[in-house]
Amino acid sequence: MTGNVQSLPRVSVVMPVFNRQAQGADAIRSVLEQTFDGFEVVVVDDASSPPFALPEDLARDERVRLVRRSGNGGPAAARNTGAQVARGAWLAWLDSDDVWHREKLERQLAFVERIADGDVQVALATGFTYLRPGGEKDRRLPMPADRVEQFSSGCWFCPGSTVMVGRKLFMAVGPYDESLRRLEDLDWFVRMALQGGRLEVLEDDLVTIAWGVNAPLAKVDRAAAHILRKFAPGVGDGECDTRPEAAAMGRRARRNLAAYLFLEKGASAINREKNYLAGAWYLARSFLLRPRRRLHLENFWRR
Repeated sequence: MTGNVQSLPRVSVVMPVFNRQAQGADAIRSVLEQTFDGFEVVVVDDASSPPFALPEDLARDERVRLVRRSGNGGPAAARNTGAQVARGAWLAWLDSDDVWHREKLERQLAFVERIADGDVQVALATGFTYLRPGGEKDRRLPMPADRVEQFSSGCWFCPGSTVMVGRKLFMAVGPYDESLRRLEDLDWFVRMALQGGRLEVLEDDLVTIAWGVNAPLAKVDRAAAHILRKFAPGVGDGECDTRPEAAAMGRRARRNLAAYLFLEKGASAINREKNYLAGAWYLARSFLLRPRRRLHLENFWRR
């Protein structure tokens, strides 16, 4: 592979980073080792302290660009910043603690061009492996989706390091909601579904995802309330509102969304806060909104 920048890269890899110097460098290297060469890497330093620095080998590679934000805005704002300066026809997200397998971009592009046939309403995910702190691996193959009821039931194909979307689709749906410090992927894909977008899944396991910790309950609660106001007013904890997004959602999708958000709050209360009473309360409310026999609202994975 060469270090020359193509004038019009087919893929812009957008990687936000905040205080992950070593992990961020490893993530970038996993892109530079791709078997496909028509890409650029836009690294968005979300006001790290100290500032994120490209190691010498990465700084020499002209395919890598470093953009700095003056203040920390969170993943949504950092991705939007990267998308604004990206030049590729495709946008591929990469979290700074994840790594790609060498054939990720090559296989993903070949697959999307085969199944999309010029359809710009397609987002593409891949299979992935969660790497737990003790070294245990948990492989996941997500299900595809084409209905808003599915997208409102969770974000089973994220973290976003598996996802590639066309620039045209991203522009049509609009940027990530920068008021969200959590669940920004859920919000974006619900909006995509409301515009008729669909998700396809390449069955290959092409991304290793670092197992993360649950966000603090207060952060999840704020994000959930904001999303409910947008899409499901009057359901769950949502305040009454009359936004266009809410009018486009069907009753089942709104209840799915509220039930899923209670799951998120329950997981945070139990796993992060160790508040088992609050966690049980949130889980009970989720099951009351959407009675079911499993924890998740749908069978989201083929394995």
